[in-house]
Amino acid sequence: MNILISAHTYSGYGLGNIYRSIFLYDYLRNEQHEFVSFESNTEVAYSIAKNYSIVLDDTYNKQYDVVIYDSPYNFLYNLPLPIEEIERIRTLKLHTKCLIALDYCRFSEENCNIAINLCNHNINHISKFKGLIYQGVQYAILKPEIIQAKNIITNKINDILICIGGEDNNSFTLCIVKELKKITKNFSVVLGPWHKDFKEIQELCNPNQIYYNITNMGHVISSHGIIICNGGTTLLESMYLQKQIIPIAQSKFEEYFISCCSSSFYTLDDIPKLLIQSFSEINYSNIDTFGKKRIHSIILKHG
Repeated sequence: MNILISAHTYSGYGLGNIYRSIFLYDYLRNEQHEFVSFESNTEVAYSIAKNYSIVLDDTYNKQYDVVIYDSPYNFLYNLPLPIEEIERIRTLKLHTKCLIALDYCRFSEENCNIAINLCNHNINHISKFKGLIYQGVQYAILKPEIIQAKNIITNKINDILICIGGEDNNSFTLCIVKELKKITKNFSVVLGPWHKDFKEIQELCNPNQIYYNITNMGHVISSHGIIICNGGTTLLESMYLQKQIIPIAQSKFEEYFISCCSSSFYTLDDIPKLLIQSFSEINYSNIDTFGKKRIHSIILKHG
């Protein structure tokens, strides 16, 4: 089967979906009878892809049995599609009869045949979608180092880890650091390559408290007891590693996603009191290592 994975991102949306698509690629290419190619709209994605010996394809000069399409605009249903996205989707549809979109909630638009969603946002328009929808956190794709970390005993580095997305446009990380410094010094901070408050956070923290552009998130999460994160990849990873979690929603999208994954989401004002009391129960049981396999089964069924 000939498969293309088309993964895009834009300034302000981080690299989570790029890594997800690369890990899916890595799984699919090890399956028999699958030939997988990869393309993106950003050089950052191609730079990451080179580390995984990925076959690049940006020519669209052949037909694909299946195209996997992964873009932040798949779930940002309240924003108009940029011209670049419209043209790319149109081109992809010309080269496959089966376009599968990850985290797709633009249900009133006919941009794909199948949606595989961790959480169905925009549910008021779901009846307008003419394709098939597979939904649930059982389709989560975990990083290899997260899976490996579950069975490795690590020394504790600090009590608390703060990880609020790669860019954190709302400056939640900075606010949390300022608040935690009033309570404890036993915390660490993860900052992505595009984090806008890096310099100010660097001035507030010791160098050994900051993880910048890290390559082994599994080790970092495992080395901390409490994880303060937003409603994204780190939430799923922390659930899989069965950590105590304080999920902080940065948007209505994240509020809904956190509610689908666990029992509660919190605000910045909740953090101090949560650190001195018991946490709500988190449902860890739905996060496992078979998300890629389940997606592959869908590809085989419909491709």
